[in-house]
Amino acid sequence: MSGTALRVPVAPEKRERLILIVLPKRIGSLFHYVFGTVLLVLGLLYNVATAGEWLPYNELTWYLGILAISIGVFIMVTVEIKRRFTLYIITTWNIRVRRGIVRRRTTRVFYDEIDRMDTTASPEEKIAGMGNLVVYSNRVSDGPALIFKDIYNPEGIREIIQRFIDTIPDPPPWSHLDR
Repeated sequence: MSGTALRVPVAPEKRERLILIVLPKRIGSLFHYVFGTVLLVLGLLYNVATAGEWLPYNELTWYLGILAISIGVFIMVTVEIKRRFTLYIITTWNIRVRRGIVRRRTTRVFYDEIDRMDTTASPEEKIAGMGNLVVYSNRVSDGPALIFKDIYNPEGIREIIQRFIDTIPDPPPWSHLDR
């Protein structure tokens, strides 16, 4: 063969397939984890010092210590729940963001609707190898359609999505779906 490869026509798939599920990185909420831990430790240390009679007992400050422990735990649990119940899903037909515990909300954008994708990362995020992937759609005119926040290797995820965009068959296999 003189530089031409044999092209075997590949029939489009009849159903959607899961490619990748990405979770946000914990380091994106590092401030919240540190602040929650500081509150928890300060409240715990004060209450231990008061119980050991190293500090004089005062009912108001005892309750403030309990409140600090409770707020610290609440902050850390809330951030972890938010992180665990946010999924960034890449399939053979579209990309999705799914949020929520009980009432899940899913936003999806099909590959033929994507106008452009941008990656953003602060210098600190670049050191950690993470950032954001912002996806713009021709159906949403006033801003980004989807944002993958605090993901590892946003350039690599962008490249995966771009390869799916570049290989959309005509007609697309999802043309039978209502959007």
